[in-house]
Amino acid sequence: MKKSSRKAIKAFKYAAVYRVQHPRYDYRVTYLAEGKPQQRYFKNQRDAIEHAKEKSDELAKHGTTSVEISADDRAAVAAHRQFLDECGWTIRKALEFAEDHLVRSINSPTVAEGVKEFLGEKLNQGIADRTLSDLSSRLNAFTDEFGECSIAAVGTDQLTDYIRKKGKPQTQRNHRRIIAGFFIYAQSRQWTDCNPADPKGMKLAKVKARTIGILTPGQACAMLTHAIAEIVPLIALALFAGIRREEIERLDWEDVRMPTAKKPGVIRIPANVSKTGFARKIAMASNLAQWLAPHRKESGLIHPGARGIGEWQIRNWFSEAREAAGITEWPANAFRHSFGTYRMEQIHDIGLVSEEMGNSPAMVKKHYQDAFVEPEDAHTFWSIAPTTEAKVVSIAAG
Repeated sequence: MKKSSRKAIKAFKYAAVYRVQHPRYDYRVTYLAEGKPQQRYFKNQRDAIEHAKEKSDELAKHGTTSVEISADDRAAVAAHRQFLDECGWTIRKALEFAEDHLVRSINSPTVAEGVKEFLGEKLNQGIADRTLSDLSSRLNAFTDEFGECSIAAVGTDQLTDYIRKKGKPQTQRNHRRIIAGFFIYAQSRQWTDCNPADPKGMKLAKVKARTIGILTPGQACAMLTHAIAEIVPLIALALFAGIRREEIERLDWEDVRMPTAKKPGVIRIPANVSKTGFARKIAMASNLAQWLAPHRKESGLIHPGARGIGEWQIRNWFSEAREAAGITEWPANAFRHSFGTYRMEQIHDIGLVSEEMGNSPAMVKKHYQDAFVEPEDAHTFWSIAPTTEAKVVSIAAG
């Protein structure tokens, strides 16, 4: 059986020919008749193309010759003329707009077809596995609901109803953001002329502002002290360099330059490792260098998953370290938020912190500029080294 084509193999002004997967036919002709999308199937490509041309010519002819206007059509013109006048539109312009929309609609692939191509494109771009998994999960759910619909036929109202069923406000916005990204791609492919997931036209529940949570210096030190050796570099890089979890999973030891007598240490996050797709550099804190030194290798991925250790085992090691450290309440994104907060208190430079974290200055300002920590706590945090456990715990307790 021949493979279906999303792109027309032959397109005329008012009709198009597509290759299809069908038990009896190989080609489909789509066109407009009486204002509604129509289709007809063919076994032979030449017959399909001839029929499409005939239909297109016929529709073009009917569009330029005088035809009888029914009473209903005249009533419709009268009913909408005032509105069109107020918009500065002529009846011809309105009809041409509607025609263009309908033609685009019948030439638009289904949501299922579009999502499949979109995810394939993202896979070819080499985006992070975690990001691709998130895209696939949300867009596959979207496909379950709208898969058979033409992309151009999906409207803002029905999409809003769908997204509102997705749980909490932040979850709804995550779905909207990914679906909006798909429709931006669809617009670039000329499958639709609008984005029904545009936030300007979609009313969703507001997300309540949350205060970020961080680890105290004592908790940070305890986590590192009680962690098994395999995950110490992961914790240290997240705490003292603010590197995202998914970035650490792709980071190679070659990009971790330890300090020497002549040069300070630096960590390079290549573009293909960075979540944002932009390379950045992070100055290596002296205490971070001390935590990394016993584990340093010349090359190879830092994350133990690259050595065949399962994700469940790594998660279990983190849980054991948290329990041993006596941390009962774990803040969301605790390592990275701790870095951002203590780094801002240390240098008071939004621009530099945003560069190191790979975030916008606005995001850094929002989360970390007014996050209150004592200067003494920041000093203690940046002094945490493999030999300072007793001192840090004592300070935190005092």
